[in-house]
Parts: sequence; structure tokens; C-alpha cells
Amino acid sequence: MNVQIDLSRKLETDVSAGELLALFDDLESVLRKFPKVKKLGLIAEDSYRFEMQTIGSSVAKIAHDAIFACRFEVDKSKGELHWKALNDVGNTRFNGVLRRGSKGLIVEIKGDVLDVPIPLMYRLVAPAFIQGKFSALADVWLQRLAAAAKPDKKKSAGTAA
Repeated sequence: MNVQIDLSRKLETDVSAGELLALFDDLESVLRKFPKVKKLGLIAEDSYRFEMQTIGSSVAKIAHDAIFACRFEVDKSKGELHWKALNDVGNTRFNGVLRRGSKGLIVEIKGDVLDVPIPLMYRLVAPAFIQGKFSALADVWLQRLAAAAKPDKKKSAGTAA
């Protein structure tokens, strides 16, 4: 079964556009902060292949080992990171953008998770379940990026008593 992913996640934070743009200087580090990345490899200039740990529930037998590749582009004038799926790699296709919004960080992802083995009795609920799993991963990614953009703030918050 193929499942469409269409999500927009926001994290309220005081990370500035400049701080976000500074993170993009080390693109691989930004990508490694995405949760459940088992293996990340550069396959061409600004293009990376992801192998993810299993996403879903093995108990419900709705689980998928997503593999995908994207070409990334930083738009410095807008302070955004864009990516486009490389359709000939893996079993998942994602396009998206990461940017600074008026109140924080925003990530928007659209794509397809292909050939997910789903038992017949779960076919109605599986798309929402899988969308929820990817939404949770995007939320964690935004939190990790915000922490990386403001490392001193995180340290001082942890030492205050």
C-alpha cells in the first residue's frame, strides 16, 4: 500500500533566521539530527541517501524501513532549506522545506511512502497512523535544530537552579 505524507509542523522558538541559516553551513549535521536515521550517505553534490530505522509498529504489523534520497538546496536570500526527492532511489519520496516563520521554525513535507506492507484489517487507519509517525519525527527534528542553533541557551537553562 502507498501512503501519502502531507505535513506542516511548527515549533515556537526564538531561533533567528540568521541562526537557522548558520546551521545550513553544515548540511550533513542538519540532516543527521533527523530522528531514526540509521545510515546517511552523500551520493552526489548536495544529494543524500537516507536509510531509516523501522518506523511504525511491529505489533500492529504496520512498519516500514524507509529508504529515500533527496537533493538539498539552501536559499540564502530566504533563509530556507529545500529538498526534492530523487525518484530512482528507495521506497519513499519526500519533498519539503525548512524555514523560519514569524514565531519559530516550520517544516513542510510532502511525499509518498511506497509499498508499505499493511494487513487488510488496518488499511483504513494505516495512512493516519503513518502520517502521525512522520509528524512526530518532524517535531523531534525541529526541537533538535532549535537546540543546535542555541547551544549556550540550552546549557544555561540546564545549569540554572
